[in-house]
Amino acid sequence: MKKTHFKFIALFIFCMLLLNATAFAQDGGEEGASDFILFLGHFHPIILHLPIGFLLLAFMMEIASSFKRFHHLKKSVGFSLLVGAISSFFAALLGYFLSLEGGYGEAALNLHQWLGIAVVIFSIALYIFNIQLEKLQKALYTKLYHVLFFVTVSVLMVAGHYGGSLTHGEDYLVQYMPDPLRKLAGLPSNGDKTNASLANMDEAVVFNDLIQPILDKKCVSCHNTSKTKGDLQLHTIEAIMKGGESGEIFVAGDPEQSNLYKNLLLPLDDEKHMPPKGKKQLDKNEVDLIAWWIASGASFENKVGDTERPEHIAEILNRIEEEATKQVNPVYAMDIDEADEDDIEEIAEKGITIFTIANDLPYLEVKIKDLEEEDFNKLGKILKPIRDQLVWLDLSGSGCTDKHLEQLKNLKHLTKLHLQNTAVSDASLELIQKMPYLEYLNLYGTKISDEGITKLADMEHLKDLFLWQTEVTEKGITTLMASAPDLHISSGIEITSFDTVRLAEPRIIAERSFFKDTTFVELELAFRGVEIYYTLDGSTPDKSSQLYAGPIPISETCTLKAIATKDGWSDSDVGSMDFIKMKYIAEDITLKHAPGTQYAGDGPKTLINNQKGTQDFRDGKWLGFHEVDLIAQIDMGELAPVERVTLSCLEDIGAYIFFPTAIEISVSKDGNNFQKVASQKLSVPKEGRPGSLKTFSYSFDKRNIRYIKVNAKSMGKCPPWHPGAGDKAWIFTDEIIVE
Repeated sequence: MKKTHFKFIALFIFCMLLLNATAFAQDGGEEGASDFILFLGHFHPIILHLPIGFLLLAFMMEIASSFKRFHHLKKSVGFSLLVGAISSFFAALLGYFLSLEGGYGEAALNLHQWLGIAVVIFSIALYIFNIQLEKLQKALYTKLYHVLFFVTVSVLMVAGHYGGSLTHGEDYLVQYMPDPLRKLAGLPSNGDKTNASLANMDEAVVFNDLIQPILDKKCVSCHNTSKTKGDLQLHTIEAIMKGGESGEIFVAGDPEQSNLYKNLLLPLDDEKHMPPKGKKQLDKNEVDLIAWWIASGASFENKVGDTERPEHIAEILNRIEEEATKQVNPVYAMDIDEADEDDIEEIAEKGITIFTIANDLPYLEVKIKDLEEEDFNKLGKILKPIRDQLVWLDLSGSGCTDKHLEQLKNLKHLTKLHLQNTAVSDASLELIQKMPYLEYLNLYGTKISDEGITKLADMEHLKDLFLWQTEVTEKGITTLMASAPDLHISSGIEITSFDTVRLAEPRIIAERSFFKDTTFVELELAFRGVEIYYTLDGSTPDKSSQLYAGPIPISETCTLKAIATKDGWSDSDVGSMDFIKMKYIAEDITLKHAPGTQYAGDGPKTLINNQKGTQDFRDGKWLGFHEVDLIAQIDMGELAPVERVTLSCLEDIGAYIFFPTAIEISVSKDGNNFQKVASQKLSVPKEGRPGSLKTFSYSFDKRNIRYIKVNAKSMGKCPPWHPGAGDKAWIFTDEIIVE
């Protein structure tokens, strides 16, 4: 045997001794040795490319050398195999070190390890075969050599595949495969279903359509069946609910206590930061969506339309919906020029309202309410200059008839059409059927019947159809659903299959949820033959509860819940609303600082009108104070025994709106001499958090007073961590409640 052979065998023995020594150091439990081994293990992804490159190079040179032109490459095959064999051993050794870090699926890891060991053994055998090949030159020996070469390369490729699966997830090879190829391979489409869901955002399921795709894209590569970093998997709902080695990963309703959210905000160099440094990070919108999902209760079933949306979340969802709509509906992918400004002005002069539906896009929305009969009769001609840009048309309550609608047959780009409370009939549906891109059609309160809606069955893009208070029957709806199973029909009932029918929940109609003496509440479901049952004690109503027969007088603080029932149908979901009885209604209020002009509501009395604002700070029910404190003095009109004051506030950090940093309550009999009865310093946020509504309540010994002064201190400037650091901050308040 040549000296070269002895050198190679000696090197192999040295490597085996090194493996045993490192394994002994690991078993010995010395923390320093273990850390050093893990340090070496992290070089595995670098070294593993050497055996792949050299062994594949040797394979290609072996094939090429069979041709006369490249016969000289035969002499280089042995060297490439030698380097490939040595580097494959070290790659396997470092891979073993890396596996000691844990966090990998045992089955996939074991298979990858054994395949790696097989590559080492086969590559050594190949090198020895290659050395002996020149001596023996036997046909059987040569054939075995070529078979072994093919097996070695095959095992190398399979080992590489499983290594990629451990690192990037099981579907990493096909994750970005184009849809045509996925179809040929029998795989589901990457985007069609998700895009369709997001293009109708209210119907999208928050977790399935918004949160899970983020986890799949940014987190699952480290948390799957093959790689379970932190003993955590994130690829299924069951795995998410199970949590990891630190327990549950979220606390429903509280992002600040949820590891899933907190770890996203850690410094990039922190070992608990998710995703780890070097991986593609979540952007701000993705982090905000996860925080919103947790803050909203971390439901795996709730739809977007059933979930409260702070302003910054609504903006994110709107952008997502717009992008998804472009991908789903061909209209939004067309090259359409912007409408001429002169044409728009000329149309607007006739009393027609025109909006752009999004900035920097040519698409227009038109609303028509009160239009002269002469203009109505030539509506098609009036709208002709903007027919390419017109995608949303609202004719609700306009007196539109079949004759008027006939003029609009050239509006081929409509995607939304509102015809509720008009005089259109089945005759118009033949025209509507020819609007190829229509997605939304509202026929509430029209003369449409079962016969007419059959014409809508073949409309490719139609997703939402509203048929409340029409002549359409249950049978007609079921027939239409049989032809168009993906069409969502709203008619006062919900039909989920051909034999399962669920009623929609009742609408709770109340003038106000805050009241002083008595308020009246109506329950409505625009569907015949339905009974509505309700409770006022917060319990879930059923058929043994109070039957709704007319307006309900409410004279005490309570929670009203209601359901709709009908024999042979599934009961509706429970509708609910809180009502709060006010002990006192303030007579007057003055403010030391005026609110911002764009957020001035109805003036100072906005704070004592007993109307609650929503999480939309633009709803007109909030007063916004820019950089200055909210200092309000309330006049009860007369002396009254008061023992509690509550301030209702909004926080939307993305919109520069923060809760107060301190609140102070003072009272007086004469309006001159005030006595402080309550005060509180509030924590200043150190990082972003989801928007929310919050009440700050302060109780004190009951005393006869007439005047109450509320001082809510502003943060003044946005904090250093905020994107608008140094800019003026806002305080938003909608109500001050005195009890």
